[in-house]
Amino acid sequence: MIQIRPVSDLRNKFSEIERTVKGGQPIYLTKNGYGTMIIMSLEKYAELTNDVLPSPHDMVNPHIQTALSVLSDGAEKPMAAGRKVPGTGKG
Repeated sequence: MIQIRPVSDLRNKFSEIERTVKGGQPIYLTKNGYGTMIIMSLEKYAELTNDVLPSPHDMVNPHIQTALSVLSDGAEKPMAAGRKVPGTGKG
């Protein structure tokens, strides 16, 4: 059955929407009574567009991705002397 909901439900009833979407059903959102968008799972979107789903690694912040690749290479890069540790205010 088609689910039509107001866009405000994204904020107020997100867990219900998430459960429905993960179950494979899209949800049609309306604003002021008019259709505005459709929400669907990444898997369903990939089926419809023949896209390949991104791996969780591809969805990581680029700075974290760089750090992960440095760590996976086994290389350790010490911080330059006198350089502050980000977020601590300490050198």
